[in-house]
Amino acid sequence: MRLRELLRESWRDMVSGMGRSLLLFVGISSLTCCLIGFDLMQIIAIEHRVIEYRDTGSNIAMVVKEKGINGEACMGMTRSGSVESAGALRAAGDVSLTALPHNPIPTFEVTSEIPPIIPARVSRGGVWVPRQMATNLGLAVGSDIATDRGELHVAGIYAWPEDGRDARMGYAIIVPVADSGSFDECWARTSTSREEIASLLRYAVSYDAGLAEVQVGQLNYAKGDWVDGHRLFSTRSSRFAMPVSGLLALLLAYGCVRRRKLELSGNLHAGCDKAAQMVQLIVEQFVPTVMAVFVSLIGMSVVLIMSHAPEVMQLIQVACYETLCIPVGVVLGTMFGGVTIHERDLFRYFKSRA
Repeated sequence: MRLRELLRESWRDMVSGMGRSLLLFVGISSLTCCLIGFDLMQIIAIEHRVIEYRDTGSNIAMVVKEKGINGEACMGMTRSGSVESAGALRAAGDVSLTALPHNPIPTFEVTSEIPPIIPARVSRGGVWVPRQMATNLGLAVGSDIATDRGELHVAGIYAWPEDGRDARMGYAIIVPVADSGSFDECWARTSTSREEIASLLRYAVSYDAGLAEVQVGQLNYAKGDWVDGHRLFSTRSSRFAMPVSGLLALLLAYGCVRRRKLELSGNLHAGCDKAAQMVQLIVEQFVPTVMAVFVSLIGMSVVLIMSHAPEVMQLIQVACYETLCIPVGVVLGTMFGGVTIHERDLFRYFKSRA
């Protein structure tokens, strides 16, 4: 039988319902949406957890040694590759506002590289104040504050929500300084494990200060001790969605072929070539499978976009990759089902028909 005739016969079987195309389409669509969709939900949950962990400052590690932190060494940790940003901090006493002389405000001096840690946008030289303080005192970027140290110019306003992070910066005045001299703390934003960053942070301690009474911790413990996004992703409960979907697609395709065993063995008895029949079956199973996967991917993509999921394009790429096993499973299931049907079993199939 020529290829053109095979394709024409396959088309007839699909549109007439003889090839069980609708059953396969519904089955593959349900399979794709349930398994791959569940895996995407797991990935989104992990992304939200990591984003929340990062936004609360929980991935900022700290090493504390009063007057024992080398500012240059602290800022130099960014060259290690495992530290995204770092900065040093030291206490600078209290300052009293002229309008509120009995309410001293703590002051901290920080290196210029700490803004990525304290999310602030600095327009020019001056001090930074937390948003809550700026709101209470009616301050804005460019305002001047009358204090017992003279006029302080507000260069930036930073957010410091009450989400469990170190509360000191929630009511303080931050003064940028050069990285020379000794500091009390070194902060580092990192995505590596706590054990690795703990050993790295100790390099910020001055040699003369020694390692006695050095404390290593993190800015916010509210979201847990440490969140390893890579470990969460690699150990998620839905990580086997891809092979399982391929296996179920194989079984579904095998079942669809076996349901036609009487018809197929009859065709063999009528003189149909076995190889030609196999090609015809693969076409009849593969086309609705691809259509079902495509429609499912479109539907899941729309849901991801409408739900404003993080990293939508990466999630769509993951979904496309994980569905590759489904057509492969269908082809293998079709071939396995086809080779198990023989002309010699026609009479047995006829006797046992429902």
